[in-house]
Amino acid sequence: MRYLGALILGLLFSLTACSARRDQDLSGVAFHVLPWRVRLHDLPSGLDAARTRELLQVQLDQLEVSISNWQSGSEIDRFNHQGAGHWVGISPRLYHTIEEAWWVGEKAGGYDITALPLINLKMTA
Repeated sequence: MRYLGALILGLLFSLTACSARRDQDLSGVAFHVLPWRVRLHDLPSGLDAARTRELLQVQLDQLEVSISNWQSGSEIDRFNHQGAGHWVGISPRLYHTIEEAWWVGEKAGGYDITALPLINLKMTA
């Protein structure tokens, strides 16, 4: 019985602590058209919500410079226009993005990062 009382007291304390926590909702736009939203239970140490949002937006904007198919001159755009048979240097960011995309394709199936030419062909047909 004393364990039940301790359990109830512990649950009440944790529920009170949870209700006191204020989640932070941060949002913005990535790739000029894709809205994003992040809910944080705790902000990073030493950062307020505005600065945290700004840092997230910077990361997404830098990712766009690497992988945007729509932005002429992006790293992936330059990569795609090199043609077969040529060595191309890429940034660590692009390398890790491609590596993750391959992993998702293998694990999830039905996802192929090399399918864009087929998609473009279908769109123009």
